[in-house]
Amino acid sequence: PSIIPLSTFPSAVVAVYETGAKGAAPKWDARALDKVDGKPLWQAALPGEPLIGGLAIDRQGRAIVSLKDGGVISLGPPLVGTK
Repeated sequence: PSIIPLSTFPSAVVAVYETGAKGAAPKWDARALDKVDGKPLWQAALPGEPLIGGLAIDRQGRAIVSLKDGGVISLGPPLVGTK
């Protein structure tokens, strides 16, 4: 699989990568791993292919992913103070 962007923040590493079998239509996922023990914190399927360098982390630890089709999505733990 291909890994496109990779980014870090104080407690985790976030990667966006291609999944799926060879010859099948590409699918993309994002995953955050704990920096200390490597355990998954969250994982999400992306609705399309990400841009190279299109990953940013906000101050609350959410991943902002820019997609090749012009879309932008936010992934990660729930925002503090929201339901």
